Amino acid sequence: MAQLQNKMGSLTSQQDGAECCIYRVPNSFRKVRPEAYTPQLISIGPLHRGDERLKDKEQQKLRYLKEFSERDGMDKKEIEDLLIIIQKNEARIRASYSENFSEITGSDFIEMILLDALFIIEFLKDSNDLQHDSESLKPWMIFDIREDLMLLENQLPFFIIEEIYDTAYRKEATRDEKPPIPFFKLATVYFGKYTFSQGVKNTDWD
Repeated sequence: MAQLQNKMGSLTSQQDGAECCIYRVPNSFRKVRPEAYTPQLISIGPLHRGDERLKDKEQQKLRYLKEFSERDGMDKKEIEDLLIIIQKNEARIRASYSENFSEITGSDFIEMILLDALFIIEFLKDSNDLQHDSESLKPWMIFDIREDLMLLENQLPFFIIEEIYDTAYRKEATRDEKPPIPFFKLATVYFGKYTFSQGVKNTDWD
């Protein structure tokens, strides 16, 4: 009885401190149409991490990190600062998922979050850039990635993407002498009002 009470007490503590918002889709839904709930091209977050079908696009995440760091002249220390932000929020990020993913070590988890967050940010920025012509992302890939990013299981907590975005692009905004579009606006414009070809206009940033 004491052991059972301890287990219940532990469960209560986890629930009290959790902000769980990312769940697996019930099997009853998945059985009807599996492809509607499963990423087809890219994995975001831990729920589909390690899926062999999605391995190819892991290189695209690294390319985005390389392009991001080179474009903004970020040194090793600035990349480490982003990793530290994630490390400080690791417990909160993990609590956002309905599973604990204890098999993913701290360093691997932190690296995954950084790569996935930067991929989302860079993808949204590129997709709203009228002048951008990606050599590595073909039109059909862009459509599939957009669909993957809207899947319930294929998510990162919004707060950590926003914090990484605000930190990483502060330097870019200072250099360009204009405020960057807020990440919330970037995301809502992309997934809502605009199509791929329309881009984001400065007049829409306010």
